[in-house]
Amino acid sequence: MTWDVLFLIPVPWVAPVLAPCIVAASIVIGGILCLTNPVRNDRIVGWLIGLGAFVIMNERMRDVPG
Repeated sequence: MTWDVLFLIPVPWVAPVLAPCIVAASIVIGGILCLTNPVRNDRIVGWLIGLGAFVIMNERMRDVPG
């Protein structure tokens, strides 16, 4: 739960060290699910992926706690 700088471009992303671990684990789990159950190629899936990326980037690009 220690805070650390994750990225510096385009702005500093500061978060607990646990945050990138959770993101990485969710990507691995999502990949395994896609390999075992192929995902349909439709617009809803694309919108959900885009929304998830937006939420993660928006959360990490907030002002650095001071």
